[in-house]
Amino acid sequence: MSKQIPKKKKTLILVLVSVLFINYIIESFLYYFDDRSILIPLQVALNLGVIFFSIAQTSKWKKPPGGNYVIILTVFLLVASLMSSNIIQSINISLKFILPLFYLLLGYNIIKNHVELIYFVKRLYIFLYFFVANIIYVNVFNVGEAFYDKGIKVGYMNNNSMYTSLFVTITLIYFYSMNISKNRFAPILFLSSAVIFLLILKRTLILILILAVIFYIMRNLNIKKILAFGISSAVLLFVINNVFQDELNEAFESRSSRFSEDYKVTEEGRFVENSMPFKHMKNNTIQYLFGTGEVFNDRPFYYRYMGADRELHNSFVRLFWNGGFTLLLIFILFYIFLFMKLKSKYTRVKKTNIHKNIFYFILVMIGLRFISEFSSGLTYISYNALSYVLIGSALFLKPSKIIPKETKGVEFTPN
Repeated sequence: MSKQIPKKKKTLILVLVSVLFINYIIESFLYYFDDRSILIPLQVALNLGVIFFSIAQTSKWKKPPGGNYVIILTVFLLVASLMSSNIIQSINISLKFILPLFYLLLGYNIIKNHVELIYFVKRLYIFLYFFVANIIYVNVFNVGEAFYDKGIKVGYMNNNSMYTSLFVTITLIYFYSMNISKNRFAPILFLSSAVIFLLILKRTLILILILAVIFYIMRNLNIKKILAFGISSAVLLFVINNVFQDELNEAFESRSSRFSEDYKVTEEGRFVENSMPFKHMKNNTIQYLFGTGEVFNDRPFYYRYMGADRELHNSFVRLFWNGGFTLLLIFILFYIFLFMKLKSKYTRVKKTNIHKNIFYFILVMIGLRFISEFSSGLTYISYNALSYVLIGSALFLKPSKIIPKETKGVEFTPN
């Protein structure tokens, strides 16, 4: 199938995968560096370079649906950053949010049919090979840290790289179920990744993984798929219970306060912190509309009001801090626009084929992304860039009522 892709197009897709993977590697070793201030400009420069290179190599660029939202978000944040008490910090972090949005443009203009999309997705297995190998290595040789005090080690990986690993896993599982991203090691990689996410015991990751599986089952209600899921789940539970029992117990112990009878979500830091913007804005009501002016510079104010050295951990609250209800509304409308645009494409495909399955997956991914925003992810470059490439390619994909000839012999998931 890949033989039908022009050589120049293959090169562009490989460049796209390569820069996503480099971002992923940088974010996987982020905690290795005590001073990470130089990494942000380097990442920004890398992604800017790839965006301009791709534009230079591709003719007849078109603005994707949702492009106006990208322009508005970009202009709003860059202008608002000029009012920050730390302009360099605000612009640097704003670019980490803005640049992935432009991967919507790359996905829309580079990946123009399902054959090219499949070629792109198949190259994502390198992420899982690295993820699984890295987790095994850091635990065998006792390198780095766990996410919490105890439990399985993740080396120097942080939330950025974890979200990328999770969404790559989900993407490959969905495409694997369409019988179009075959890899002899895929079942082992999927099982290993699931074990890792469960042992880390990070609630948002587990919730997203469970929801992805539920939506997958809803789309694949047949005996073969149900049996495969049942057997995989049994193997997963067996492996965790018999091989990783100690690590799981340690993880539960390190998060025992989250599982006690006395635990109340309303007393948790990430819930209580949502009041911080209102504490800061209470004497300046205009900030409710347009934000504090301290764009992505919330850490010193968090320390002032909450007594902890961290940033806001909810994307929606952080956007409200950055640009008030105006910016928050624009961002939510952007999500709604993308979802409705792709839902329209999905409903226009009356007969189940590869296009309908792809549209279904992208709709699920947008929904899962929206949920992940409650745990923050605005400035995760590799995770967001990957997501927007996939969304952009689906926005360009033309709905088809027939099975395309170039995928003859490919099995399609029934309703």
